[in-house]
Amino acid sequence: AHSIWNMIDDAATASDIDLCVCTPREADHAAKVKMLNALSAALRKSKIASTMLVYRRSRVPLVAFTTISELGKPLMPHACKDLTTTNVGSYQCDISINSDGVRGVPLISKYLTSMPALRYLVFVVKSYLNRLQLGSPSTAGLASYSTILLIINYLQVCFLVFLQHHVLNYATRTA
Repeated sequence: AHSIWNMIDDAATASDIDLCVCTPREADHAAKVKMLNALSAALRKSKIASTMLVYRRSRVPLVAFTTISELGKPLMPHACKDLTTTNVGSYQCDISINSDGVRGVPLISKYLTSMPALRYLVFVVKSYLNRLQLGSPSTAGLASYSTILLIINYLQVCFLVFLQHHVLNYATRTA
């Protein structure tokens, strides 16, 4: 399995863990649903999930589940002064089969390296979208990949406008 977008998210954000199971052969929609149903049954049997949904009719079928609280999210050490454990809460996880998102990881990694503001803008925008309950395609919102691409485009357009403005001012001053 490949973790797709946790390069943006960390334990301090209200994000989920997106995983993709890559099979040796391409699978059609029905085969993916069958695999996800089997995976869902195995997760139920293991008792690591407190809630679970299989999205069979979505364009990209997936299993969405919440881990049991005992698996917990590690807190930052400074936040654990009065707690007996550093693990609280649960992880939100999505698992898909042969998702195209895996192909986008190198591209997003390059943008994260070349655009230092990208990571912080993604945190802010995703937090805002989550607050409006628009942070997930399952709630008619935006997927992480879509959000990231919109922010990349915004930064590129802002940079072009900045360049055009300064080049025109420089050309006017030197003419």
